[in-house]
Amino acid sequence: MAFTGTDGLKLEISKPKSENYDYTIMFWFRSGKSYENLRIDDDLIDKKKYLFEIPDGLACYITREKN
Repeated sequence: MAFTGTDGLKLEISKPKSENYDYTIMFWFRSGKSYENLRIDDDLIDKKKYLFEIPDGLACYITREKN
């Protein structure tokens, strides 16, 4: 694992040899904006702002619908 400073934290994850496997990965994030600021941020309207994305896997993002 390495923190690059520009690309975030890179994790080396290898697939087990068996077909049945599970991963548990925990992340903690500190936002540069408060929840209240995110609720009114027009830059999030109908867009996905990704916190992280694992190719061919899961992703975590925030978005906001226009009311």
